[in-house]
Order: sequence, then C-alpha cells, then structure tokens
Amino acid sequence: MRHFISLQQLKQLYYNLVYPYLSYAVISWGSAYTSHLKRIQAKQNHIIRVLFFATFYGKCTESALPLMNLLDILTVENIFRLQLLKFSHHWHKKQLPSIFDEYFHYASDVHSYHTRYAAKGNFYKAHFRTNAGKKTISALAVDCWRQLPTEMKNLSFFSFPKKVKQYLLSKQN
Repeated sequence: MRHFISLQQLKQLYYNLVYPYLSYAVISWGSAYTSHLKRIQAKQNHIIRVLFFATFYGKCTESALPLMNLLDILTVENIFRLQLLKFSHHWHKKQLPSIFDEYFHYASDVHSYHTRYAAKGNFYKAHFRTNAGKKTISALAVDCWRQLPTEMKNLSFFSFPKKVKQYLLSKQN
C-alpha cells in the first residue's frame, strides 16, 4: 500500500496500527531501563524506514529520526514523556481521582522560601537513594514537569496535549 498512498495517509496508518501498541500503558513500562527501551525504539525505527523505503540494514542505514520528524511522530521516550506530562497536568488541574491527591506536592507547599523553582509551579522533588526510587513515575514526572516552560503548565485541558507534543517534537531534533 505504501506505493499508492500519500504521506498523510501513511501517518494515519502509523497512528492506527503502531501507535496504540507503543502508547498502551506506557506510564507503567516507559520507565524501564534504556537497554530494554532500545529494542522497542529499534522496532519503531524499522517501521518508519519501511514506510519511507529507507535502507534499514547494512552500512548505509538511514536515520529514522528525520523521517519521524517529517511525519510529526514522537520517539518511544517522548511518548512516555508526553503521557507523564499529561498525567501531571491532570493532577495540576485536579482532574484525577482522590487516590492521587498526595502523589505530588508543590515546592511552594513544602517550604516557605521564595525561590524561582517554587515560583514556577514546580513539584517538590523527593530525594531517592536508589536507582529504583529514581525510576518511579512520580520522580520522573517531577523532572519532566520541571523542564516544561511555565506558560505551558497552565494551559487548558484541551490545548495542553497538542502544545506539549509540539514542544517535545521541537526538542526531538
């Protein structure tokens, strides 16, 4: 089919056939070690190369990243970041069930100092002594939220995912 359809249709096929598998429960498995995620990223790269008739083996293997950027497709790592940021935004806007009320704390609530970190609406980052603690969803979400520009944190519920995806695509280059 790739011989006869446009780029927009290829993108739609990707989002219908591949993206659901990459995004399903990504918050639970996306914090795995990089060595495990590289295998999934390699499969995504292979699919993108097949869509564009690019060389996907040997010395002349073409990079999949420019092709992904051409179709506005996020890498596996950025799909995980997008979902983390959406979860954090839901918490920020109080859209999550009450079981998540104590999941994050604002830095301004933890201490009374007037710092730039607290003024930007960042979450308090707990100290972890182990790598397992540093790979928890709450720890990774705090880091992703901190890197997000302040003006994006207060966007509406509907415009937030689109703007964050564009932000992640711009950082993906």
